[in-house]
Amino acid sequence: MPRHALNQLRTTLNGPRRAAALLVLRVARAQHSALDAQQSALRAARRAALRAAVGAAAHLRAHGWLDRTADARWLTPADLIAALDGTLDPATLRTLAQARRHAARSQPLPASVPHVPAPHAAGPDTLTGTALSPGVRDGRLHRWTPGERVPPGRVALLPGPPAPHHLPALADAAALIVPRSGLHSPVAAHARHGARPAITLPLTAHDTDWLLDGALVRLNGHTGTLTLLRRAGVPDPIPSFDLNLEAPSLTPPVGAADQPTVLSPHVRVLPRPAPFSIDLI
Repeated sequence: MPRHALNQLRTTLNGPRRAAALLVLRVARAQHSALDAQQSALRAARRAALRAAVGAAAHLRAHGWLDRTADARWLTPADLIAALDGTLDPATLRTLAQARRHAARSQPLPASVPHVPAPHAAGPDTLTGTALSPGVRDGRLHRWTPGERVPPGRVALLPGPPAPHHLPALADAAALIVPRSGLHSPVAAHARHGARPAITLPLTAHDTDWLLDGALVRLNGHTGTLTLLRRAGVPDPIPSFDLNLEAPSLTPPVGAADQPTVLSPHVRVLPRPAPFSIDLI
């Protein structure tokens, strides 16, 4: 945190709020320090492993077990350890390195396949991105263009990271889909401040055929997924129900007392109200 922001925090807040803010800041600094230490230790361990592998390969080459030190890239750590322990003979070690090098060079390069949209499957389609703001929302998709206001309750699909002066136009959106955005971007912070779920999707995901205006989608800001619930142009299903407008018969049919009463699945029986009394004395 910059020094001027820390001074503002100490001067504008008072009492328990200032103590809580300083405690959160102290915990965040400790977490960042632990993360930096873990990353530094990981990089140091990788460098040590590479130096050990190169040293082992040089030792094996000096004793005639390998033709070149660079052949260590085709050997696993288990192969190098077995060779140093003497449980792997030199002929097998050289054969392994040559066979793996030949197999890697003889593999053909992957041919460029033109992009063909996948057909719509029977189940719901799902796109996976990165979560920016937590929450789950269902809503109609709306492709937003800068300068217009998002209709209320829509899931806005942005063409790119919006400018700061365009953020107020996203206030009525139920959720946001932003390409090429990060967790600390202004739009991600704006979404978290407004308790609005948001995810970021790669550019290739925008070529999906069901990302159209009016598609009913579910955005999960916890897992970073976007699920198609209903394609654009498909109306919502009308719930089926029946109404019995005939007057009930006052005389029960013959044998009705012996038969169990079968209620319609559309009838919900409410419990009888519990008796109560009010004592005004």
